[in-house]
Amino acid sequence: KAFDITFRGKKRHIPAFHLISGSERAYTGYLNKIRLDVFAQGVAILKENGYDEIKDLSAYQSLAQYINSATGRVDFGKADKYTPLFNAVLFSARNLASRVMLPIHYAKLPKEIRHKELKTLLSFLGFWGLYLFISSLLGEKTETDPRSGAFMQSVQGDTKSSPDAGFQWWIPFLTQTVTGERKGRLTGQIVPVDRWDNAWWVFKNK
Repeated sequence: KAFDITFRGKKRHIPAFHLISGSERAYTGYLNKIRLDVFAQGVAILKENGYDEIKDLSAYQSLAQYINSATGRVDFGKADKYTPLFNAVLFSARNLASRVMLPIHYAKLPKEIRHKELKTLLSFLGFWGLYLFISSLLGEKTETDPRSGAFMQSVQGDTKSSPDAGFQWWIPFLTQTVTGERKGRLTGQIVPVDRWDNAWWVFKNK
């Protein structure tokens, strides 16, 4: 992810960049396989509940949009051609946009799919809780203050870990913005935070 795809394409004669490109192809292929499998499961549910592929096309499109958002991909529409520019400013523009659009795409799902995805969400939260519980048994600390950037993450010294897949950081950001306070991860002290500086820090790092 540290290498821009356009830059990689111009440096194919460098052996290291072949390894980077190959790694990206393997990752993308595997993730697309997962997307396809999940979509097939959703299609089966829709057909079982009488959704026609032609008359109810919007239901299938909503399912596809939701799967893309849940896996960090969204369509920018007419602005899609500017994606390299967005990525030059933000770490991963599509991934960031997907986190914003995910609740919207979830709300557009047919109710049968929403019920299924709600169960998936509960399973994910259960796994997250189990991860933190096991980490605590190993002597690591779980941060429970939402003003900390390590909220609901396992912390040991200056290292933090979590299976949240990039969904967690919105909670500390919004809490810090509303309260105007931040909890230092290393010191544990509550310090005032300038809301504009906080927003700029997020923009700069995302």
